[in-house]
Amino acid sequence: MKINNAIEKIEKILFPKESPQVVQTVANEIKNINTNVGIDSASKEITEEPGTFIVAIADSDVAKNNLNSKPKDFSDEFIYFQINENGSGKLFVSHKCFLFSFVSNLLENWSDEDVKKYENGKWIKPAFKWQRTVFDYFLTQMGRVQRNFNKASYIKDLARLGFTHVEVNGLAYPMALESGPKGETYPMFYT
Repeated sequence: MKINNAIEKIEKILFPKESPQVVQTVANEIKNINTNVGIDSASKEITEEPGTFIVAIADSDVAKNNLNSKPKDFSDEFIYFQINENGSGKLFVSHKCFLFSFVSNLLENWSDEDVKKYENGKWIKPAFKWQRTVFDYFLTQMGRVQRNFNKASYIKDLARLGFTHVEVNGLAYPMALESGPKGETYPMFYT
């Protein structure tokens, strides 16, 4: 059985009520694959049942109660993924910034992998603790004035690709407002 077949058997996705928005976003991404799945947040204890998939950030009580072991060979950054043929399983991440990119990778690239590889759970160490765009031409530099540029879609693609941070300190106007010495054009080309 493949991972995508197991995802199709998920009946309910549960996550802690106090979860950040990205947890709901990830649940919706899974629902795009399996339209019959129910999504619910729970304030009380969440336990694993057949057909129930749990998603949580590691510092939540749900993750602490359902995470039987800890990774041995790396420090604080981790992703823990486990899924069974009946659709039950769990996905815990140490930091919320790893969640969307992992699920995107799972749905886009790993969906044809054998589910047996993940039945006992798999610890994954992210390659980077954080990754941000540098001189982001489209978001904070000259390209931000392009017609019909969709910032939300662009940021979603960055998150899908594994970027954990984006630059937000660019100037509000696409070129410098200060004027330099007479005949100097440099201020028009920097931000």
